[in-house]
Amino acid sequence: ISHNLMPEALNFGLIKAVEDLFHKLRSNSQTKITLSISDETRSHSFSSQQSLSLYRIIQEILGNAIKHADASLIQFQLYIENSQLIMNIADNGKGVSKTILQDSRGLGWKNITARVNLLGGTMKLQSEPSKETKINILIPL
Repeated sequence: ISHNLMPEALNFGLIKAVEDLFHKLRSNSQTKITLSISDETRSHSFSSQQSLSLYRIIQEILGNAIKHADASLIQFQLYIENSQLIMNIADNGKGVSKTILQDSRGLGWKNITARVNLLGGTMKLQSEPSKETKINILIPL
């Protein structure tokens, strides 16, 4: 339980933890997953609260894309611009309707939204059934 509360990889920083997560997902999935992290993001010092929340957001979004979207490609970008951390995630999966997300009994999207709000950020979701999904998250730093 304690490892799930605070993943051990976060002891080495958010970027290392994210890279480890991507490595594990790539080796355990048929989905091609690309990761792009800017140099400025790599050198940024995230608080432990930011790190844990961001890690959990990334973990949930990737898990959803792999498990539910049937995506063969997930592209993930993480960069800093205008004092904001920007996450762009795109997958070529089957898409999802906003109605399904709103009516979902699962906790995944609710947790993502709650964590983004906790960090003072915003999230935009572009998706339709049978089309790709794009997620844009902005977190003030």
